[in-house]
Amino acid sequence: MKSKQIKDILKQFDKNNTYKKIFINGVWGIGKSYYANEYLAEHKKNIIYVSLFGKTSFDSITSELDCELIRCSKNYETRKKSFLDSLNDVSVEANFLGIINVSAPIVKSKNILLEFSKVLNKKELIIIIDDLERKSPKIPIEDIMGMIEELSTLEKIKIVLIGDESKINGNDIEKWENFKEKIIDKEYKINTFSYDAIESLVINKLKGYISKELLDDYISLFIKKHKIKNLRTINKGINLFLEIVNNYISKKHNEKVYLVILKNCMAVAIELTEELYKTDKAEEKEKSKIESPSDKIIDDIITEWQIKNNLDISYRIKQNYFNENTLFGYDTDSSILDYIIKIYNSEITDELIQEFNKVLNTFVEKKQKPNEKNVFYLSERKIKEKVSKIYNHITSEKYQIITLEEFIDDLYNMFRWNKALDLKYNFDDISNHVNNILLSQYYDLSKEEYQNQINKFSFVRENNTELCELLDNYNNLVVDRYSKEKIDNILTQFKHKNYNPDILNFLKWKFKQENSKIARKYFLEICKKNNFLIPNLKSEIDELSWRWTHSIWDIFYECLNDKKANEELNNYVNSIKKNNKLLAYRISLLQESKSLVKNK
Repeated sequence: MKSKQIKDILKQFDKNNTYKKIFINGVWGIGKSYYANEYLAEHKKNIIYVSLFGKTSFDSITSELDCELIRCSKNYETRKKSFLDSLNDVSVEANFLGIINVSAPIVKSKNILLEFSKVLNKKELIIIIDDLERKSPKIPIEDIMGMIEELSTLEKIKIVLIGDESKINGNDIEKWENFKEKIIDKEYKINTFSYDAIESLVINKLKGYISKELLDDYISLFIKKHKIKNLRTINKGINLFLEIVNNYISKKHNEKVYLVILKNCMAVAIELTEELYKTDKAEEKEKSKIESPSDKIIDDIITEWQIKNNLDISYRIKQNYFNENTLFGYDTDSSILDYIIKIYNSEITDELIQEFNKVLNTFVEKKQKPNEKNVFYLSERKIKEKVSKIYNHITSEKYQIITLEEFIDDLYNMFRWNKALDLKYNFDDISNHVNNILLSQYYDLSKEEYQNQINKFSFVRENNTELCELLDNYNNLVVDRYSKEKIDNILTQFKHKNYNPDILNFLKWKFKQENSKIARKYFLEICKKNNFLIPNLKSEIDELSWRWTHSIWDIFYECLNDKKANEELNNYVNSIKKNNKLLAYRISLLQESKSLVKNK
């Protein structure tokens, strides 16, 4: 059945008395709660809704049920005292169906229902109990089943249970399967997603920002294309959009700009939640080997591309959620994507929000300008003017990077037309300036090493050897610079006696990489000049400094394969432990697991 048929199920259930207890069973996010709540909104007078999610005790369930019953009463004011008194009445102890041998919990709600039934007249009451599979492990499932059966014994009460049977806790599933047929009169299996729910959810929550016409087009072209079948995921994207436009945007924009923000938010929520386009590296690598077993160079390129594809969520989203098949560069709609990802991950700083608004405003300004012709279609004079402008901005290092995509696009055009029109620009000169621009505006030590590099396979779509070489040069520069700065930072922390061993994890990772030769050499030079980064073990130390020492010792053991460095470490350690028993003992503890030093 389709999820939107839930409303029909509830309508029929409300109209006739064929069944007393039904179970609506469907996978997470298919729209069960959504359509149940839609029906509830239309029939509030004789339906109450209780979710088991978030309840940590059986009493919290019955208390909410009591409150909902009181709220639902037409005669609330005249019957209020009677209802409140019933809450304090001696509760009925229920032995639910004989399912369990011990006494079951006390159900105060039965007293409330008895009182409530007196004011129902001829109208029946439907109680919807949602999120069966999300109930707390602290609440036995037999208590829930017993409560349903006990409540349904009242003449005018009918029960709707909603949940995902496949997600019921392993400890509860056997009990559920054994007694479900005794408790449930009719089960409805919801196995087909209804896009009506998406349309309704998106339009209702965003109608104050984007018109129904634009949202209709977006839903049909974007969401249906990616076959999203989970309303919770859609809701994450909507909530991310609302968080951003209500908290982080410096000024109001028109609906077309809001739609671009929404596209980015949806893409981030969908891919980070459901990973629709994440490939299996091992499987793809094997596949590529089968297709071309002798071509190791191509295989290595594919493998590198796959690694980036899985590590860099930004690249994966751009490749699959935005129209990247333009002649030059990326779809500008994705220019704010990296900022959206950080906001989603709660990596929010004042600097990030400022940059986000700067990029967003630049994007808006470009959208508002008349469409410029593609460079390819311009006259030779106009091409030279455009390329010359780019060249001058780069060589003067006045170029301001708004988005990396735009920068690479400009470089692509400059190299392409330099060759085609024989403009005689000097490659080495351009390369040096490009490195300086990227290092000052794109490179950031707080990011991971790979995040500072540029994956040429995701940007360069045509054979442009100059641009590929330039990006390779920059990436190599990043490897060396990043390692050096990380090691310098470690030294600074050591000198200030900030012995946090976590900052040494970079070295443990780096020295396992093939491209670590320069980093190893620099690290050894630093060590020789700075007591091998070993704290003063002669005096009082704390746990952090001892953990730091262990980490440094591990790093030496794993990577210190330089004969001269080994000799210098030996000399240093033997000299400092001489005539100091405490230090000698601490060194001996380090030596027990990883013997580095020979006693002299």
